[in-house]
Amino acid sequence: MSRYLAPMGTAGFDRSPTTDELTGALADLIGAVADSRPLVLFIDDFHWGDERSVLVLRGALPMSAAGKIRCVVASRDDASHQLP
Repeated sequence: MSRYLAPMGTAGFDRSPTTDELTGALADLIGAVADSRPLVLFIDDFHWGDERSVLVLRGALPMSAAGKIRCVVASRDDASHQLP
């Protein structure tokens, strides 16, 4: 993913990327793959995801190639492992 975050410096990141930068980079990556073929993105154990992960995924999917992407997210539904 460093190629999509290149403006921040790929040789050891001077700082952590912002949520918006991560969202844009993920959207670009997903869009690049989906441009050439339909894409199924499967994310398992998403109950371990933090709030930032949820924000990035929610932001990136609509920005990507609409109609060519299906996202399947697996998560536990018990209260001790709920998404933020």
